[in-house]
Amino acid sequence: MVARALESETTPTITAPPRPPHVPIDPANPALGERPEDPGEFAIWNAEIGLIAKRRSNLRDGLSKAYAILWEQCSPSVQGRIKGMDDYPTLEASRDPVDLIKKIHQVCCGADAHRQPIYAMVQTVKALATFFQGNRQSNEDYKEKFDAHWSVVEQLGGNLVNHTEFIDERAAEIAQEAMARDATRTDANPTDAEMECARNEIAAEVKAAFMLSGASNSRYKELKDYLENQYVTGSDNYPRSVEGVLALMNNFRVSEPRRGGYRTGGEDDGLAFVQEGGDDNKEEKEGAIVTQSGKKEEKEVKTNSKGESACFHCGGKDHWIRECPELTEAQKGQILVQLGAVDGSSLVQKGDGEEETSQLAGSSSGLED
Repeated sequence: MVARALESETTPTITAPPRPPHVPIDPANPALGERPEDPGEFAIWNAEIGLIAKRRSNLRDGLSKAYAILWEQCSPSVQGRIKGMDDYPTLEASRDPVDLIKKIHQVCCGADAHRQPIYAMVQTVKALATFFQGNRQSNEDYKEKFDAHWSVVEQLGGNLVNHTEFIDERAAEIAQEAMARDATRTDANPTDAEMECARNEIAAEVKAAFMLSGASNSRYKELKDYLENQYVTGSDNYPRSVEGVLALMNNFRVSEPRRGGYRTGGEDDGLAFVQEGGDDNKEEKEGAIVTQSGKKEEKEVKTNSKGESACFHCGGKDHWIRECPELTEAQKGQILVQLGAVDGSSLVQKGDGEEETSQLAGSSSGLED
């Protein structure tokens, strides 16, 4: 139960089961009292009631231990920032690990409790919008960090899913489907329950679209193109939830990531990148170019002040991220603004699975060399 609580970020509770139905011992004489309608079911209920106190005690102990483990794993810097939050005394008194996880997410995603609330919320929305999957980051790790960013936006009051036009359209579809199933229904207006269902569905799809959009282009550009082409031909196969996005990313077969596979010059510059397959003159060699005369030459490899030589978005070694052909000018602008306006140090994660925003924040010198 504790593990599920931490995964879903929902504090669990143990409630007493309702008492099974009783019937009068003698309907003609109510003064005689009642008896269980099903003695076997009543015996089970009675046994469960006897265990409630023990189960609640075990849950409190488990949550307290989880809180201690999580707190010990926090760095002194993270602990200090959490202690500086206004509601830290309440957190320390409750020792709720779910609340602690939410605080950790706020710190790691750059949400400062001492910032003006609206400004802090806007900054977390920008961080989410410019959060990309790293080339070597696993899909599961990407989803976990994406969920953390999304959770922080919601905690600070951000709402990315209240799109009334989509909600009203979906609610109308749900109402039409309900009328097709119920021949006695004559009112085509969506009910409150149908409106709530539409809101939940649109919210899940918007979140899924954010996650899919941030997936690594060097690994999943073909997947995105496939979904777009399917939609153009009349098949909407876009995933409806983040779980659906993760399953699609894990199961979709893609080609090897393209590195240095883009032409950067004009049509008449006499250069072409070697493509995989074909005859002997088309053997792929990473970082190699071939002139019109057929002579292979090594292309120039750009490096920044840290000696890094790959685009942090697509992995290409012939350009940096500000020149990446897979990003639109708007995306490049967002990234550059993010580097100059948001403190990226709290996002830096060392190791193979580092976030794209961390790579950008930690290597801004590569944009200016």
